[in-house]
Amino acid sequence: MFARVTIFQGDPDSVDGPIRFPVLEASQGMKNLPGFLAIFDFADRDTGRAMVVTLWATKEARDGSAEFARDAAAKVVEAGGEQVISVREYEVGHYIFSDSFRTS
Repeated sequence: MFARVTIFQGDPDSVDGPIRFPVLEASQGMKNLPGFLAIFDFADRDTGRAMVVTLWATKEARDGSAEFARDAAAKVVEAGGEQVISVREYEVGHYIFSDSFRTS
């Protein structure tokens, strides 16, 4: 499994509006990309920093989604004036989900 982590910075009061809603909107269609597994949207309300993590079945699927990811990040920035702090790509080494982990 492979991941892309995009970190956004906005004002502390921007988490629910200028960051979260554009992320939801910009990620529309992501489920249709080959190899897409999941998206997580994390936010720190005290600092205004948000982190979007996407998971992909293969390195090729992650790499193939790069243009979609760039466009989605640009939409988030355009909608709320936030900044992209970093975009990093990782290989996932280990994960455990409990049986009660909700997937939707």
